[in-house]
Amino acid sequence: MLYILLRRWLPRGHSAGPLLGVLLFVWLGAVLDPLRAKNIDFDIVGPGWLAIALFSGLALLQGAVVVAAAGWWSTQAPLWTGKSFKYYLPLLLGSLVFPPAGLAIGIGALLLAVWTSVIPASWLRSTSQRRMPDWVGRAAIVLVSLAALPVFIDAVISIASRSS
Repeated sequence: MLYILLRRWLPRGHSAGPLLGVLLFVWLGAVLDPLRAKNIDFDIVGPGWLAIALFSGLALLQGAVVVAAAGWWSTQAPLWTGKSFKYYLPLLLGSLVFPPAGLAIGIGALLLAVWTSVIPASWLRSTSQRRMPDWVGRAAIVLVSLAALPVFIDAVISIASRSS
């Protein structure tokens, strides 16, 4: 879902996926997981530098897969109508198998329904011509990355300095 929000400001082509992976890794990797500094797993499994290298590679791969899957899905699935339900069935079935995804999809659908019922369509059409400049979005990405970088670097140093 973050890719959908950020894709406008990411570069076009093959570099978008790895860049997305790096951004999410720096923004969330040290706060949520996998590189939380207080994670006791790094005391058990080592060496720390190897874990950092492996998780970095996984972040790059995950970003590339997300961008590729979103690009493929956007060309395969038609816009939502009553007749196009069958194309969205795998997504709905997947949300039943993995409840956190179902919760995220449900919250997204609820927010979309509220948004479209509160904001008139004429307002949406008139503001689509007045788009925010791309440099504003890119600057926001840089600022968020700079704000998250100290926590990320601290976590990396903490994990790399542990001995197993």
